[in-house]
Amino acid sequence: MARRFIDLSIYLENDVISDPKPFGPKIEYLNHQSSVEQMLAFSPAS
Repeated sequence: MARRFIDLSIYLENDVISDPKPFGPKIEYLNHQSSVEQMLAFSPAS
């Protein structure tokens, strides 16, 4: 039996309504300088 791939994905954007209001995505873009502390928490100290 042949397999078929069906792509159900949707782009997540703040100004495109994809879900009901309380469940919609809220995307916050961060640069490296403002997020480095959060990323270092996942990295073991050398």
